Amino acid sequence: MTRPTRRSDSSYFQFQHRVPLDVVQKARGRSITFNFPAMGLDDEHTTTAKLGVHVKFSLKTRDPDVSKARSGLAEEQLRRVYDALRQGPRRQTNKNLVALSGAAYRLLITKFGDDPGLPDGWIAFKGINRAVFEGRVPGAPPIDLLNLPDRDLKLAREAFGRDLTTAINSLPDNTFAGLESRFGQVADDILAMHGVELVEDDRPRLLYLIGTAAYDAGRRLRQHARGDYSEDPSEKRFPPYEAAPPAIALTDLFNRWKAERQPPASTLATWRGVVRSLETFVGNKAAGAIDENDILRWKDDLLTGDRPKSAKTVKDSYLVAIKTVFNFGVSNRLVPQNPAKDVRVLHRRRAGETKLPYDDDEVRALLQLAAGERHPSRRWLPYLAAFSGSRIGEVAQLWGRRIIERDSIVIMQIRPAEDGGRLKNLDSERDVPIHHSLLDAGFMGFVRDRGEGPLFYERSSGNREKEHATAGVTNRLGQWIRASGFDDPRKQPSHALRHWFNSAGQRVGLSDALVDAISGHAPKTVADRHYRHADMAMKLNAVNRIAALVWP
Repeated sequence: MTRPTRRSDSSYFQFQHRVPLDVVQKARGRSITFNFPAMGLDDEHTTTAKLGVHVKFSLKTRDPDVSKARSGLAEEQLRRVYDALRQGPRRQTNKNLVALSGAAYRLLITKFGDDPGLPDGWIAFKGINRAVFEGRVPGAPPIDLLNLPDRDLKLAREAFGRDLTTAINSLPDNTFAGLESRFGQVADDILAMHGVELVEDDRPRLLYLIGTAAYDAGRRLRQHARGDYSEDPSEKRFPPYEAAPPAIALTDLFNRWKAERQPPASTLATWRGVVRSLETFVGNKAAGAIDENDILRWKDDLLTGDRPKSAKTVKDSYLVAIKTVFNFGVSNRLVPQNPAKDVRVLHRRRAGETKLPYDDDEVRALLQLAAGERHPSRRWLPYLAAFSGSRIGEVAQLWGRRIIERDSIVIMQIRPAEDGGRLKNLDSERDVPIHHSLLDAGFMGFVRDRGEGPLFYERSSGNREKEHATAGVTNRLGQWIRASGFDDPRKQPSHALRHWFNSAGQRVGLSDALVDAISGHAPKTVADRHYRHADMAMKLNAVNRIAALVWP
């Protein structure tokens, strides 16, 4: 907290505060009005200070306790200003703009309500305000928040004579140039109090609304001046201001998403780089200040910059990551909007780009190759994947305790590994029969030798932010398959086995629901999910029929 100081040439306490480096350029030259209520023996005090590298002004008190209180109020107002500068301009709802104009109304009532002076001053005040917001005069002096409206009374009599209403009504309503000169400073003060940066298009609307609020305040203060302090109906028309979420860095937003979503380590590694890319590109703007134009410029830079990315990568990786993180932010009221929501990359898949399954000959060749291997992952994983349609990462995290026998059928229970393994989704968890070719080749002996723990890796760290040990297993297996001659870029080394299994199921006449239940695809219909249940004997029969295409 800034501590009040004293200057050698003044007995009053001074406020002196350094503007944070990250906002000093945006803040420089802005004027901020500070309104301090009466405290102790000190009257209320209003002062305006200009922002530069420092903010300095007199607190107009010799009382140490009052100086500390006023210093705290000033710091809080400046904090809101700095937060608004960090977040950047935000579009306000009409309701919020009316709420801000209500703050101007209350400011005037608070300032002058107890001692409003003579009614004629407020008649002139509201008349000039109406002439400005109805577009009947090209300009007027700014509202004076320090003094009673004697100046307005003199101006009104000189410009309009004694019959103020008739004179104003006789003027054409075709110019709104006076909104800024009359209401601009009040608008700036209200925005600073609330820590709001307006988008440019919202300012004329706010100025107009402050004009109408000031008109209502003038009418109310005229009543006060005549001794009428009855209930104020105008106050009720102003809703409370709904403040935007506090500024949050894009990295912090990503970390909150990560903590709640707990994505796989591979997703974390990729998306962290995406977030860092956007954050660097926009100059470390707060997440709430990033707008659609920022996203569009970033997208264009990714596609055409020094290290261009493919349209597919930008569409399916970069934009998906940013849209997901911002959707989380909007849902948790951490940011006001998703700036990437409507951003698109025009990418159409072309012939020759879609992924393909292995054909029967390739599956047969890969299994024959695996049969001659002694390394456990090369020896068994191709078989387990080919004859279950499993993702290679699912079978790579099998533990010995998950290989069981039920009703004379040997089953692998596909579950997240106990040391931090993950499956893709809810439907990935399932029980699948093991084809007899593995049993005949001695798979159960291998399982007994490995014990109850992991079959294809040593224990993983359990740290969910690091890739599970099976990532290395599956990567090395893919490299071995590629090096063994399976080098068609449209056929992923291990995943093409999953494509083959699902395609083979169609060829042998199996229902989609049964093949999905074995391979861990999400059911396609409500009936498949809730009413059609395949028992283990049905699954084993299906596996045998598919395997018969490539294995005697």
